[in-house]
Amino acid sequence: MPRKVVRMTGPTSRSKQQRVEGPGKLARLLAILIWGVWIAAHCVGATVRAEGLDLPFVLSASVGMFFIVRSLFFGVWIEDDSMKIISWCITRRVSVNSITAILHRPYAGLLTGGAGGNNLVSSRTKMIGVRLDSGAERFWPVTIMGNAQSRRTVKALSEGLQLPAESVIDV
Repeated sequence: MPRKVVRMTGPTSRSKQQRVEGPGKLARLLAILIWGVWIAAHCVGATVRAEGLDLPFVLSASVGMFFIVRSLFFGVWIEDDSMKIISWCITRRVSVNSITAILHRPYAGLLTGGAGGNNLVSSRTKMIGVRLDSGAERFWPVTIMGNAQSRRTVKALSEGLQLPAESVIDV
């Protein structure tokens, strides 16, 4: 039976692909702030040195620009038969038919050194993931969002994909 996802934003350039509302917004904002400061610091450094635009400067600033542009695409999309997750350097696809549950848990990623638990960031943010039919759980830090948005997003995905929603708690 075909599954339909609710509460998605409008269609993108590819047919039958819908962006899930919520995931990626906070990561996008953080990326623009972090890499914007990175580029600004390089520009100030280049001005202070007054040596012009040397190759290391151009390469380093290009890395910052790459990540700012890449962040515009962060998020989760539902396609005909897969869930697509776009993060910093990798785009992952998970077959919708292999997903058995939609999950959310306290954020554990770059901002927390990869650790979850009861720290300031993890207690106020969540990330979403899935449980696969193999029993494996996959979470994506790029889906970082506030607790309330996480509950709404997981509920929408759960209802849309007709799958159970679960909260995973760090111990």
